[in-house]
Amino acid sequence: MSNTTPSAVTETTTTTISSLDLYLSLIQIPAITTQFYLWGYLITFLLGFTGNTLSLLTFSRSTLRNISTGCLFIILAISDTLYLFISIIDFAEFGLKVRLYHRIDYDQLCRFRMFTICVSQVYSAWLLVIITSDRWIRTRFPFKSNSICTRKNALLFASIILIAVIGLHSHILLPFFGMVLPGIPSLACGANGNNAEYVTFYYYQWTIIQIITTSLGPAVLMIIMVMDISIKIRAQKKLVASHLEPISGYRSARSDKRIHNQMILLMLSTIGIFFITTLPITIDDLVAVHTITDLSDLSQLFIIRTILNWLQSLNCAVNFYVYCLTSTLFRKEFTQLVGIIRGRRELSLQAQTHMRTIHVTQPQQQH
Repeated sequence: MSNTTPSAVTETTTTTISSLDLYLSLIQIPAITTQFYLWGYLITFLLGFTGNTLSLLTFSRSTLRNISTGCLFIILAISDTLYLFISIIDFAEFGLKVRLYHRIDYDQLCRFRMFTICVSQVYSAWLLVIITSDRWIRTRFPFKSNSICTRKNALLFASIILIAVIGLHSHILLPFFGMVLPGIPSLACGANGNNAEYVTFYYYQWTIIQIITTSLGPAVLMIIMVMDISIKIRAQKKLVASHLEPISGYRSARSDKRIHNQMILLMLSTIGIFFITTLPITIDDLVAVHTITDLSDLSQLFIIRTILNWLQSLNCAVNFYVYCLTSTLFRKEFTQLVGIIRGRRELSLQAQTHMRTIHVTQPQQQH
């Protein structure tokens, strides 16, 4: 999530294509910015694509996918993967220095890139809200949770949120959004100056809307629900254990409680990563919307935004590894998945060895 400033748009829209090329050639991009987009995003891709694939496979196992929260974690992994795929464009343009300007329709590229990145970011944040809501309902209303927290309802709410997020960001696909300073990190895309009202909206009102919808709104809701979950769990621990008699179904209830607790751990770990990776860029956005009036120090802007954008990208890359560290249930399911994959590979190797043996022995028997 990165915006330019009105002064940059004013300067850009008053130049011709040839003067824009001259202006771009004069802008010095700090080496650390290029290195972050190159090596930083390589690390992100390596961790992210591997981790999200393993998360999808693990949550697809029957023990986890039959739970509404498990289905939501699957959707979250898909959304995070989409964000990483789109980030390849930034990696190529700003890290590998592939010149896209003049080779493709840069306005269309900006709309596609920013729309997809913003949708995936906001959607992932609100998926965390739904996941937290699911655990909150199961904690606060345990006797009604089986009828409320179903996979069907989870998918329904996830679909509604997706439609709402797409509608919220649909203005990015309008002709008023597009190329600003092509090939320049954090300044490449934005309101292109074709409509003065949209320029004002995008660089002021829309920045506030982004801050609320991407981080502050989800954060406040999750904090409230997590605090209430904590209060409820503490109250439950105060119940006298001796009042529980061994009755039919008690073992099943204990198993359900264990799964519930493990899902809470997964939820808390994901929320923790969300706060660590998104809070810094949110603070920077809040400060920038009131303080940035010119582009006198481009180098500082490039470095700060590049580091913060990279940190935010880790939100879509490290969840799998945090799951493994925090949840015994997830580790168990992942270990079993690895065992199944190894078993199938061994069977495949045995079958291939057997077929080779047959092919070798058949000619000898014919002689």
